[in-house]
Amino acid sequence: MRRVLRLLPLHRFRLGRRARVVIVLLTGCVVLPCRNPDMARKPFAAPRRTPVTKSAPEGPGLTVLVRPYTAGGAETLIDREIARGVAELLGAEARLVFEDDEGRMVDRLLSGEVDLIAALLPVTPEREREIAFSLPYGVAANGPAAVAVRPDDRELRLRVNEFLISHALISRRDATHTDDFSDIKARGRLRILTESGPASFYVHRGEPRGFEYELLKRFADCHGLALEVVVPPTRADLVPWLLAGKGDVVAAGLPVRSELADEVAFTRPYQNLQEVIAVRERDRVRDLEDLRGRRVFVRAGSPHYETLRELRQYDDDFEIAVVPETFDLEDILDRVEDGTWDVTVSDSHILKMERATGRRLRAGFAIKVARHAWAVRPQNPELRQALDAFLRQEYRGLHFNLIRARYFGNARDIAHVRDEFRSDASSRISPYDDLIRSRAGQYGLDWRLIAAQMYQESRFDGSQVSLAGAAGLMQLMPRTAAEFGVREREDPESSIRAGTKYLRSLIDRFDPELPLATRIRFALASYNAGKGHVDDARRLAAELGLSADRWYDNVENALLLLEQPEHYPKTRFGYCRGSETVRYVREIDRHYRTYVEYVPIELASR
Repeated sequence: MRRVLRLLPLHRFRLGRRARVVIVLLTGCVVLPCRNPDMARKPFAAPRRTPVTKSAPEGPGLTVLVRPYTAGGAETLIDREIARGVAELLGAEARLVFEDDEGRMVDRLLSGEVDLIAALLPVTPEREREIAFSLPYGVAANGPAAVAVRPDDRELRLRVNEFLISHALISRRDATHTDDFSDIKARGRLRILTESGPASFYVHRGEPRGFEYELLKRFADCHGLALEVVVPPTRADLVPWLLAGKGDVVAAGLPVRSELADEVAFTRPYQNLQEVIAVRERDRVRDLEDLRGRRVFVRAGSPHYETLRELRQYDDDFEIAVVPETFDLEDILDRVEDGTWDVTVSDSHILKMERATGRRLRAGFAIKVARHAWAVRPQNPELRQALDAFLRQEYRGLHFNLIRARYFGNARDIAHVRDEFRSDASSRISPYDDLIRSRAGQYGLDWRLIAAQMYQESRFDGSQVSLAGAAGLMQLMPRTAAEFGVREREDPESSIRAGTKYLRSLIDRFDPELPLATRIRFALASYNAGKGHVDDARRLAAELGLSADRWYDNVENALLLLEQPEHYPKTRFGYCRGSETVRYVREIDRHYRTYVEYVPIELASR
């Protein structure tokens, strides 16, 4: 029996006659029964690692005042988005209260009847003496408008600003595209559908990582494309989201399977491996006979579930316990390792990686050979051909082998998979998170924005000194450091305090009636190049018929022209390394989006 089970061919499997499903309501699991119904069963425990995907908020309510709905009134839709978003950051439920009279709004806030005015109130000196305003986020008849809280509610004000900044900077991903590679190149970005985990995608010390991510990042770089990561709620959503146009390619260790051949087009395989039974280190499971009376825990959306169902053709004396889709393989391996659950199935390279990080697990026996490939829509032959050409060139080459060794090599190479700065497991971005949160809160900014800027400035290395003389975590120039009272630029607390205060001062120097996203991007560009160069670029944009009030495709384009002799001599501040500044803003935007979307939301409410 052991010899037969080494490489069971998938195409020869058929379901056994007893493969029926029983739903156990109390545990939430689905079980294919074995011949030992009296076997003890342990209930599911909650996932130990914070899930990346956001769930419905639970906890105390947040009473939010909004304007009554008026047909076609965009302001009421913004009211409700703010209410829901701030409540989510607090882990609360938004309870809406309606009011249209602005005087009554303030009275109801100060009396404690409501916690927050999500309606955008005009900011006036008189009102600023009574209530606290968020960052300006809209325009009223006589000037900027903002969200209001009571003056003593600093925590709520901070959550409001965090939501407003993320809402402004991160465009919604509702648009779908099913077009081919030529249109993808025209848009300038490739969207990959993947899952969270070291073999696919995660954030480590502020930088996106993962075997699948790095491979496709190299492909995207070869074609001058930005790489956009999309993580669906569960693995079972990967192919449906691809077909719906929410991503361009599935890259998540997807095995080439005949049942998917009619739905997707697979690229050439880039990884051959075995699916193995994974057990505790001292557990001896050598063949199918040793599985009798055992329970094998897998997700229904995992390819391992289908493998186990097919394996039952050979012997159906084991149970398949189907765990919720919110559990990933690491969660399952956690429970197998500590004895909470019995056994599971893992890809051999994943189990090797887990063992290298100290997991007390081992492979029982191999079930079958699997080939991993990327998947695209069948109507996208150009994209498939481009991916195939890349894999032909890269497979087993220097870069491919280096990337593979980084994730599936020895313990030293993959130590980062388990350290404290893997964000999806620890909810941390950098060694300075507490300092960043403190200073960002003091100056009304989203700490994740400051973390993204710090990563771009110094990679969280306070010893960095640039050729221009900037130093420290926030790369302060000597003049800026002196202006903000910093004597030791290498001191983390001083650098973070001054850099955050400086960025906030730059935001406030731009017209508050400009959109918040524009003010922030202008401020980031000013931090990098100086406000004078940004002002020059805005004037040049206006002369060229571009918008002086928009960054992307407008002021950023004008800033690039300040590198050219036909333009910069005519400006007040002269030559500017515009391409460096444009890249600076884009990279901070990219990292900020990653932190907002893939660092668990619970971190923001600490």
